[in-house]
Amino acid sequence: MKRVLVVITLIVAAAVTAWGASPQDVAKLGKDVNYAGAEKAGNKEGTIPAWDGKDVPLPGWSHGKYRGDFWKFKDEKPLFSIDASNIDKYKDQLSPGQVQMVKQTKGYRMDVYPSHRNAGYPDWIEANIRKNAAGAAKLSKDGNDLLAADLPGILAPPSPAPRRGAEG
Repeated sequence: MKRVLVVITLIVAAAVTAWGASPQDVAKLGKDVNYAGAEKAGNKEGTIPAWDGKDVPLPGWSHGKYRGDFWKFKDEKPLFSIDASNIDKYKDQLSPGQVQMVKQTKGYRMDVYPSHRNAGYPDWIEANIRKNAAGAAKLSKDGNDLLAADLPGILAPPSPAPRRGAEG
């Protein structure tokens, strides 16, 4: 039953993102955008880093070992901490609930670490995404039914200029 629910969830999620990409958009996959459709470049302010590929464990990791011990950023230290003494300095970058939590909870602290953008899919799922974006994925004319797709994988990254809800 659990496997059926996972497959249904993947199909529904895939159907929402199908958009029949242009050859130019397909060519951007893995170059200008990652396989989830996010721009690889960081922002000009430097607050969002560039996407730097898949998060693969360091050498020596194997299934059954704690992956955190083989994570390349495991020894990073916080850039700073937010607590009741400095919450007003950061409140514009936090949700009202986060601000309230810091103010109301004695000893509560939020450690802020450097941001990293490094996640990806296995190569065979990326190949499915590329095929789907190139036209293997098909929706019905009304956009409500998934007619064909190479799964698992998303049908195509979300469109930067969606023409209808299923493209988006």
